[in-house]
Amino acid sequence: MREAPLDPGHVAPAQYVAFLDRQAEVFRDQRRTGNARLGLRPGQAVLDAGCGPGTDTFDLEELVLPGGRVVGVDSSEAMIAIARQRSIARGSQAQLMVSDVCALELPDEAFDLVRCVLLLLHVRDPAAALCEMVRVLRPGGQVVCIDVDHQMDALDATDVGLAERVHRGRFADLQNPRIGRQLKGLFVAAGLVQVQVEVLTEVSTSWSQFIALPGPSVFDRALARGDATQAELDELKSDLEARDAEGRFFACAVRMRCSGIKPE
Repeated sequence: MREAPLDPGHVAPAQYVAFLDRQAEVFRDQRRTGNARLGLRPGQAVLDAGCGPGTDTFDLEELVLPGGRVVGVDSSEAMIAIARQRSIARGSQAQLMVSDVCALELPDEAFDLVRCVLLLLHVRDPAAALCEMVRVLRPGGQVVCIDVDHQMDALDATDVGLAERVHRGRFADLQNPRIGRQLKGLFVAAGLVQVQVEVLTEVSTSWSQFIALPGPSVFDRALARGDATQAELDELKSDLEARDAEGRFFACAVRMRCSGIKPE
């Protein structure tokens, strides 16, 4: 991700939905490739945990039809309301419900696959959330989580200290900005086997890529938090724009993809 994920607890629902929609557009090819890797077949049941406004829910549904079903859950009533509106518009049969991922209102062993993307960084108790995902998973089923590790993100700049303050400070409001490195341990502790972890990197080599997503900019957030003065931010922005003009701009973000199987 080129920009920091907005914290849904600190922005208006409409602004957060705009952010998610733009994010989905920017990463459309990656999302489709990731969904294809899930190996879903018609007739299977899928839980889309933290489904938001249905960003991936309806695409997942297409992979399990005919005969399959998808349930999307989110803790936000506003997100589920929007997802239901979109479901009607698309003629989808996906079940969309408000539910805390740490206490899912779903039966045991009901799904062949449980997946979540950029969810656990927002969850108060990731271990409890993962245990719930495993509970509703059928033996032999798979859990797939993709999440961030912002401590590994990088932004090249002349003033390294200033860039670090601005770049990393933007994650201060997130519950678990380094959850990516914790995924393997959480999966093993939850009793999953054949646990596999991949590092996914997203490289930005231009200023326009870096600021592609809507919402408050890195600089707006740094100023609001007091991480830097306006003069410092102006200096940093000028440096980054100069690097961009010279073809030297570089930033990268890191995510982890972790998968595991529930023992038979």
